[in-house]
Amino acid sequence: MQYNDNEGTTSIKVDIDNSEGRFPYGSNFSFSAVYREDRVEYYVNERIILKEELRGLLENAGFSKE
Repeated sequence: MQYNDNEGTTSIKVDIDNSEGRFPYGSNFSFSAVYREDRVEYYVNERIILKEELRGLLENAGFSKE
């Protein structure tokens, strides 16, 4: 986790070992989220995506809230 006081943001990055091929990306990729004062931005490999897209990727890979 990283906090940038100058920009008023906090971010987190998770590097994924995708050697099992659960996600439609290469063998390694990353998820990240940047928390700003009024919103959260989600990224896969530094490409912005919607929260619903991230949720769908996780669910398709076998991860769920339940």
